Amino acid sequence: MTQGVDSRSSQAYQPIGAYLVEAGLITDAQVGVALADQNVTAMPFGEIVVARGWVKEQTIEFIMHRVVLPERSSQAASNGMQDCLTHRQRPAPGQLDPNSTTPQAGVSWLG
Repeated sequence: MTQGVDSRSSQAYQPIGAYLVEAGLITDAQVGVALADQNVTAMPFGEIVVARGWVKEQTIEFIMHRVVLPERSSQAASNGMQDCLTHRQRPAPGQLDPNSTTPQAGVSWLG
């Protein structure tokens, strides 16, 4: 038997609709309706579910500020650290690369 994969680990972030479904506040069908509305109106997802009366505005604000944004900023910081550890930046023109033995243009050697 195969086990399910946690969607949080496979995505950069989880959309707010997934949190609302997970909390039992809306259904998958309501997410589909809200996403269809979003394609037509370009309104944010949270505003749509509030306008439809499915969730209170305070609930959306709470979930965004206490769950979604902290999780996204934590993931962004983690991704930034990974990028920092795996990607070496090239020196700007005129700066010496400490790993190179060849002088670059604009660098003079005093001896």
